[in-house]
Amino acid sequence: MGDQEHQKVTAYKISSLERGLQILELLSGEPAMSAAEVAHRLGLNRATAHRFLAALLGLGYLGKDANARYRVSTRLFELGMRMASRNDLRTVAHPHLLALSQIHRETVNLGQLDGGEVVHIDKVDSDEVLRVDVPIGSRAPAHCVALGKAILSVRSDIALSNLLLQQMTDNTIIDHGLLARELESIRERGYAVDNEEYHYGLRCVAVPIVGIGERAEFAISISAPKMRMSDERVDTIQQDLRAASASIAAELRSAQ
Repeated sequence: MGDQEHQKVTAYKISSLERGLQILELLSGEPAMSAAEVAHRLGLNRATAHRFLAALLGLGYLGKDANARYRVSTRLFELGMRMASRNDLRTVAHPHLLALSQIHRETVNLGQLDGGEVVHIDKVDSDEVLRVDVPIGSRAPAHCVALGKAILSVRSDIALSNLLLQQMTDNTIIDHGLLARELESIRERGYAVDNEEYHYGLRCVAVPIVGIGERAEFAISISAPKMRMSDERVDTIQQDLRAASASIAAELRSAQ
């Protein structure tokens, strides 16, 4: 096989992998979909959609419901749980999330920076009827949530100019210069606050977890409806978050 022909085969394999991952990502957000629905959503013809769906079904990543519609199987969940079980930080942090939840009766989150976004990798829900409910695995733009701003404030290696500052509410910071000044203030005081910058009616306080690697990647936060998150309560919460963050980092360092 010549170099040119080999490159064509490689490109086809990569394209097929991308298409398969797009289908998995699409179905992971839906209860179930028919092949026609998948084809329509991804701009594929039905024959191509059927071929990819059959391959994923054969590999065990998809299943079918009673109406022969495709759905994600538990295999993806199993893979995710394997990765989560290897995440020492999540294991160490969870008891601290529980303790913070018991003290403040609000939703407590653990997030990880991934590019320009924050991924929620663990949480403890509030038992209040009106509460913040962010699914584990969900993502949010780093520039407008407390978790993201807390991490960005201690990451001098990240070029803020490369971040896409999407406006989510009227309070979202969408100017790179203003964001730089906000992060400087966060760095000085040691905690970040989301003042309805991602969702109206919600406030969040976050602290980065530092000292456990070359670069900070994680943060913990407490979020609540605005009516329950006064400035006075923010001050109390940030103190407990900073103490918990320091304890998590110390436990991880001692385990290394």
